[in-house]
Amino acid sequence: MASGGTASLIVGLPGETPEARTRAVELAVEAAPDAARFLPFLPVPGSPIRDGRAAYQPEPADVRDAWRFTRAFYSDPTIHRRLEEATEDGGIRGLLARGTLERGA
Repeated sequence: MASGGTASLIVGLPGETPEARTRAVELAVEAAPDAARFLPFLPVPGSPIRDGRAAYQPEPADVRDAWRFTRAFYSDPTIHRRLEEATEDGGIRGLLARGTLERGA
């Protein structure tokens, strides 16, 4: 499986199932990016999917899970191993991987 790149994943989209939420980190690891950030869904003014929420106010559970899922992604042994391998390859990807490992993502 090829790896590399960056993924941004949204937590709390309308229609998100509990199963999808439970598997979010696992699916991100399988997608094989070197970096991933989970972000809470932010409804914007005028969007038909706001469901009465105030504009730019994410659900607190989405904020909490986005942070938790990002940390879990970088704590996954597969990701750690992938980043260590990237540092050996050198180049820009290697430099970015080294920086991620050094700061503990």
